Amino acid sequence: MRRGTTPTLRFKVKGIGVEELDSIYITLKQGNKELTRETEEVTIDKDENRLIISLTQEETLNFNDGVCQLQLRATTQHGGAIASSIVTKQWEHILMEGEIE
Repeated sequence: MRRGTTPTLRFKVKGIGVEELDSIYITLKQGNKELTRETEEVTIDKDENRLIISLTQEETLNFNDGVCQLQLRATTQHGGAIASSIVTKQWEHILMEGEIE
């Protein structure tokens, strides 16, 4: 992922249908910087069994170059709670700081 961009992140869910999820939390964390998208900010793709989020330029600029961790946590309609493995992604450098129009 590159800082200062507006990436769309797609999370393939395994072991449970996305339609069975009740409360959804997708968290990106780097050091003490943390960003969490909650249910109403997550697009659910039932056909592909995926969860999709988009980030703004401002949000990606808040992270530094380097490794970022991502994790999905959710509750199910039947009262269960799930958590994905933690995935690491690399934030890449940009030459010109700040948001662009």
